Formats: sequence, structure tokens, C-alpha cells
Amino acid sequence: MNCKRAQDCWQLTAVSSDVERAALEADSTIDFMLRMFTQLDGEKLFEFAMVVWWLWKDRNSRVWSGSTIEARVAVVYARKFLADWSSASSGRSCSQGLYLCCMASAPWRFFQA
Repeated sequence: MNCKRAQDCWQLTAVSSDVERAALEADSTIDFMLRMFTQLDGEKLFEFAMVVWWLWKDRNSRVWSGSTIEARVAVVYARKFLADWSSASSGRSCSQGLYLCCMASAPWRFFQA
């Protein structure tokens, strides 16, 4: 994996060794993603999916608006978003209340100044 930003994020997760191993073994991005989705399960798979989503979201924010967030913040947001999604899907209230629920319906607003 050649992206320093992604490396910094993955080092802060529970799946860092899994990501490193799959990145070394994979022949392409698709192969990497397939390896991760077939090798991980449970919370590790959910964390992987959320961090991938936040990396993509941050990349789009940098491209379209020039804004970015620190790697540790991206991982915290990914974990919080996952916790809120899990709570919402189980019928419990969101840990961050309306803020994250609104962010889910209009995520592009999150990075606006």
C-alpha cells in the first residue's frame, strides 16, 4: 500500500496487521478488498469497512474542497459512525444524537467549514 495517509489510518486500527499482510499478498486493489472481506469477520470486518469508507470520504473532501482531517480523527469518526449505525439498527439512540444521524443523511456537510 503506497498511500501514506491510508497507512497512518490503518496503523491505528485493530486490523493493521491484516491490512499489511493482504496488501503484500494482493495483486490489485480488487484482490486486496476481496482478501479483506473474506478473511475478516465480526467487528474487525465492520471496522475495516468503516475505515475504508472514511478514507474514501476524506479523499473526496480533499479533491473537491481541499479539506482533510488527521488520520487519528478519521479512525475515531469511523468507529463512532459504526457505533451509531449499530445502535440505530438495533433501535437504540445514537451516541452522538442528532449530530451523527444528520451527518448520515447528509455526510458532505461534515467537512464544510
